[in-house]
Amino acid sequence: PGLALWLPRSRGAPCRRGEWCQRVDDGMKPMASLTMSSAIVAAAVALRAESAAVARSLLSPVQSWVAGLPPVAFWCLAGALAYLPFYVDGSPYRTKGYTRWLACWPGWRFVWTKIFQLPLAEVRVADPKMDPDTQRIYGSHPHGAFSMHHMGLMMCPPVCKPGLSFDEVSPAENRLELAAAVLFRIPGFRELAVYTGSVDASRPVAERVLQEGKSLGILIGGEQEQLLSAPYKSIAYVKKRKGFIRLALKYGIPVVPCWCFGETELFTTSSFALGLRKSIVKTFGVAVVLGTGRSWLLPFLPKPGVKLVQCVGKPIPVPKKENFEEEDIQKYLGLYVEGLKEVFNANKAKYGRKDDELVVV
Repeated sequence: PGLALWLPRSRGAPCRRGEWCQRVDDGMKPMASLTMSSAIVAAAVALRAESAAVARSLLSPVQSWVAGLPPVAFWCLAGALAYLPFYVDGSPYRTKGYTRWLACWPGWRFVWTKIFQLPLAEVRVADPKMDPDTQRIYGSHPHGAFSMHHMGLMMCPPVCKPGLSFDEVSPAENRLELAAAVLFRIPGFRELAVYTGSVDASRPVAERVLQEGKSLGILIGGEQEQLLSAPYKSIAYVKKRKGFIRLALKYGIPVVPCWCFGETELFTTSSFALGLRKSIVKTFGVAVVLGTGRSWLLPFLPKPGVKLVQCVGKPIPVPKKENFEEEDIQKYLGLYVEGLKEVFNANKAKYGRKDDELVVV
């Protein structure tokens, strides 16, 4: 009562008081009364209330379960839910994750020298005139049980002697490292790898890095070389690794062979069930390493006192070819193997491996 709605017709008299009107071909005519509108609103309110009641009935067990959690479990659950968006943000597949302050954090030197109990690492270059700003693909060997040289001296300059870090060879701002996909599934370690300059070791990501003009660091032997790691054995798994040569040919980027002395002495490994573990690598892409470091109680800490020295060979020029053949791949793969043997043989006597021979498989 008291509400008047007047909507003029195109022809004729206005609508009656209290009615809605609708346009038709011959003008406007009554649609429905306000009483019907009130009924619709009331039905909508009732439906909303019923939906809220259903939602409360569904959430009530969850609320009760959460309320019954011990404080520690509750905060662990809350932390996991808060971390989830970061875990699925796709950072390993992007090329913008590197954070300089974290990679160069002085605390890494404390971790390296006091916790790992390792001397400061060194990087030695065969060609002192190498331009650090030139884009290259750096192939590093051996993988070792846990690739300490890759995570350490190639990604964190504080673990090296001043002026002898890999940053002097190739600044980390202009270089990214390929890492196995399984590493990015480990919470915490995933962020550490991303923010210190690692990306997923897939071909599309590697190509994106090169297209952006950055250098690329690769553990060429991968999981297969990881399984072959043993103290005082120099084994490089290269002959079936052709992907990095394809990238070099496609973009015309030189490749640089590198060998790290001391990597295989950090952990004692076992060849038990090696065939089975190779099958696991082939099927799932995960290397099951059997071995120990400092002791059986501290298996993931390296043996103390082992010095890592990364020897960087001479760059091997690779021409850019859009349509390269298998012969081209084999040619430059052979040159890479020769360069790897050269850098190994030139430095083995200096670092206690005088009688060793590099085995390339």
